[in-house]
Amino acid sequence: MAVTVVFAVFSSVKISIAGTPPGNNTVKNRDSYIIWAHSDIQPKNRWERNYYKIAIEDIRKNLPPVDMALLAGDIIQRRKDAEDDYRWFIKIRRSASIPYWFEIAGNHDARSFAHYFRFIRKPLYYSVYAGNLLIICLSDEVNNSPTEISEEAFQWWKDEVIKNQNRMNIITVTHAALPESGLLFSGIYRSKILGSKRFTGVLKKYRVDLWLSGHTSSPPGMGYNENFVKELNNTLFINISGIRKELGMNVCSRILFFKEKSNEMIIKMRDHNKRKFIKEREIRLKMLFPFRFASRKPLTKIPQGIILSP
Repeated sequence: MAVTVVFAVFSSVKISIAGTPPGNNTVKNRDSYIIWAHSDIQPKNRWERNYYKIAIEDIRKNLPPVDMALLAGDIIQRRKDAEDDYRWFIKIRRSASIPYWFEIAGNHDARSFAHYFRFIRKPLYYSVYAGNLLIICLSDEVNNSPTEISEEAFQWWKDEVIKNQNRMNIITVTHAALPESGLLFSGIYRSKILGSKRFTGVLKKYRVDLWLSGHTSSPPGMGYNENFVKELNNTLFINISGIRKELGMNVCSRILFFKEKSNEMIIKMRDHNKRKFIKEREIRLKMLFPFRFASRKPLTKIPQGIILSP
C-alpha cells in the first residue's frame, strides 16, 4: 500500500513529540538528567535483533532512569524489510521505559522515507529543547551512502546555533560526521557529510558544545572516536558506536549525564554485552552554562510548514 506524506503549516513553534508513556522516569526529586545516545541498529535478519534487545535490557535493568533517547540513524537495513523492522522497533522501544525518543534518518532509513515517516512520525530536521540544552537533529535527506543535508536544513541549524549562543548548551546530531571532525573514517566519501564547509564556516565563529554521529559503527578500541577540534571552537565530535555488532565489537552506545546547576556533561561509553561502562572512554565536557531544567518533558521545535500528518 502506498503511503502519502502530507505536510501542514505549523509556524515554527515548540510542541511535544511523545514517546512511550512516562513511567518511573518522571521522578521529580532527581537532580540528574540522563540521555541515551545510540545508532545503527539495522538488523540484517531477525536473529540480529537480539543485539538491540541486549542494549534495551541493559538500559532498563542496570542504569538509573533515562529521560530521553537519541537515535542517530539507521534503524533498518533493507527497504524490503522496512515495515516489519519498524513495527519491531516501535514495539521493543516501549520496553525500555524511556519516555521520550528522538530519531533521525540514516542512509539505510532513506531507502524508504515513506516507511520512516509513517512509523517514526518526525520531520527530517527539527530541534529538541530540554531545559537549557538544545539538541539539533539533522537527518540524511537522500538515499546515498554519505550524508546529504539540504540547504534549508543547514539554514535551520545555522539559525538555531546563532540565536541560542547566549542561553543554551548546544548538541548537534547527524548520521555521518563532518570530515573536518578528525573521527575515524570521516574523510572517506561514503562516511562523511557532503557540503561540510557550510557547517565548519559557522563552527569557526559560533559555539557547538557536542556533535554526535554514527554511520561507521567504529569499534571503541580503534581510537579516533572522540575528538576536540580547536579550529572549530573546540567542538567535541563523538562517534556514538553501533548497536549491530561489526568487526568483532560488542554492542555499545553512549550515555550522557547532566546534573542540575552543574556545567559538566559526563559522557560514558556503555558496553551492553558486559553490562558495564568503558572507563577509559569517559569524557567530562565543560559546558558554557550550568545545566538547568524545570521539567523532564522536552519540547520539540518544528520548522515552519513541515509537520507530518498521517
